[in-house]
Amino acid sequence: MKKKLISLIICALVTAALLPAAFAISVVPVAQGSAGQVYTSADMDCYVGDPALVTAAVMGDGSFCQYQWFVSYTNQGNDGTPVPGANAADYVPDTSVPGTYYYYCMVSDPYGAALFSQPIRITVHDLAVTGISIASMPYKTTFNEGDYLDAAGLTIIARMSNGSERIVNAGYQLSPTQFVQIGPQNVTVIYGGYSCTFPVIVQSLEQSITGIGMVSLPFKTEYNVGDYLDTSGLVFRVYTTDGYKDMNTDFTCEPMMLSTSGSQTITLIYKNRTCTFNVTVKGGAKLLEVTSTPRKLSYNVGESLDTAGLVLKISDGVNSQIISSGFSCEPTVFSSEGTQVVKVRYNDLLATFTVKVNSGNTAAGTVTSKPVVTANPAVTTAPVTENAQPSPSPSATPRPPRIDHDAYETRSNRSTLVVVMIICIIALIILGALMVLMNTGALERLKAMFQKSSPRRQDRYRDGYYEPSEWENDRRDYEQRSRDEDRYWRDRD
Repeated sequence: MKKKLISLIICALVTAALLPAAFAISVVPVAQGSAGQVYTSADMDCYVGDPALVTAAVMGDGSFCQYQWFVSYTNQGNDGTPVPGANAADYVPDTSVPGTYYYYCMVSDPYGAALFSQPIRITVHDLAVTGISIASMPYKTTFNEGDYLDAAGLTIIARMSNGSERIVNAGYQLSPTQFVQIGPQNVTVIYGGYSCTFPVIVQSLEQSITGIGMVSLPFKTEYNVGDYLDTSGLVFRVYTTDGYKDMNTDFTCEPMMLSTSGSQTITLIYKNRTCTFNVTVKGGAKLLEVTSTPRKLSYNVGESLDTAGLVLKISDGVNSQIISSGFSCEPTVFSSEGTQVVKVRYNDLLATFTVKVNSGNTAAGTVTSKPVVTANPAVTTAPVTENAQPSPSPSATPRPPRIDHDAYETRSNRSTLVVVMIICIIALIILGALMVLMNTGALERLKAMFQKSSPRRQDRYRDGYYEPSEWENDRRDYEQRSRDEDRYWRDRD
């Protein structure tokens, strides 16, 4: 009797020890053929990264000694997924991702009987930032105008909603990221909806520059006289008080037009600092010449220059270029008669040609243009009175008539064309007549008539050669004529 009483007391004490406030006791149905209960730890809430622990214990039957933990996201019965490696009575869940998770344990014996625990809810809350501050400044706090912010070395302290603090060295936002104003400035750090600042100093780039130098030459370093410099590919280095940087913009070069042959020095200018490089210029001095004068070279006083047809050529002894526009002429209006020189300018080059300027009248007050005669001219006369006002007289220098040189040239060209057409028509007529004669046999008849009019020639050519007697007769005739001619001259003397 005493032994049973002692056993009951011990069981009561053990039961009381296993029922603390931190645990919730639940009883699950026992598999068929087995008896026992599974006790688990209580539900819990934590923050991301906080430690958590779930525990299961079997009471009643010591044969249940195999454990397998499951995790579920819906708490819809035993629909969880086995957790790899969770094969002990205690399990530490992952709390790196915020959310609500349900863990339950399956406890089984070697014979296949199993008991399932009630699910344990674990809610992982995301930590909220309640404030930030600078933990360490960036390595670089002095910048030049136009530089970009370098935040290397910057760390901040983030105070979390659970009272903890974290060191953050990434994931924050910075403003501004490029410095365009000179002087002390504050850079704002934003993280988790909170912000803090740290100071920097921005100095003038021109003041911080200690010098510049060439890094790479332009792609093109050989030119002809008169070419313009091409800086494509040029890179130069700007040395400052805190280092250097390579650039290829915001610079100027002098000269840009290469007018001297040989090796020419180019000066690169940036922020009042200079460096130089050399290029090769081929060809001699450029010359401008007139290859075709304007079509109109005769003007009257007061007319404007007409450059239609003017063609120029630029040459340097190696290359040449034809210019038909972009030039200027002086003078453009002719105010005096005579032969005048017109200057043509293209860039820095000069060429000339001459024109003839006519006065436009034959005598003072006499207009050279052809007068217009009306069909019935009416002449009226009026007596001259003492108070009569003189009628306005024509200008002493009347406007000269415009001479249409193009019309003269057109008429001349038409006359030449008419003459050529007449010659062609006559040649066609003669050719047609010859063809008609050939077709009708008239040429053969003319030839026969000619042969009949010369019987001796006909006899000579009948057989294709002369007879010996004919040769002798010809010789005698020639000798007789020679003697007669000698006698004539003797008698005359």
